[in-house]
Amino acid sequence: MSEAKFTKGPWEVDPLGSDWLGSVFTHDGSIQVAQAQQVKPYCLDIKQEERQANAHLIAAAPELYAMLAEIVDDGEISLHQIVRAEKALAKARGEV
Repeated sequence: MSEAKFTKGPWEVDPLGSDWLGSVFTHDGSIQVAQAQQVKPYCLDIKQEERQANAHLIAAAPELYAMLAEIVDDGEISLHQIVRAEKALAKARGEV
């Protein structure tokens, strides 16, 4: 499998506690990797809560990618991998 070229995780939804709703940064806040936003006039009905939920899904991308890569490499799923996958899914839902 080739090496991933995206910004190394973990990523967090606004770890600095600023007003950047929907922004996703590296864990230390040094790099903004994404911003979930509405683009007018195409997404006029996206609410603030949905934009924040999109940001949580984006922030979980490195963990979700790592889990899929590990499962593919191993060829099977261990209990430890299931626990890590559950944590990544909870992060994607904005629960952690």
